Amino acid sequence: MKDCLKKKILGNLTEERFCKLSAKYEDEQSELAQHIRHLKKDCSRGTEA
Repeated sequence: MKDCLKKKILGNLTEERFCKLSAKYEDEQSELAQHIRHLKKDCSRGTEA
């Protein structure tokens, strides 16, 4: 993501492409956070038994 920002600042990446990449990055981060929550929940269930 840092490289994309650098390219955007330098003018090597269009605004449209930067927005698409940023949105994809945010989606991935959200999916990962949700996956982590599910894993933590599964782990806590396993320790309760």
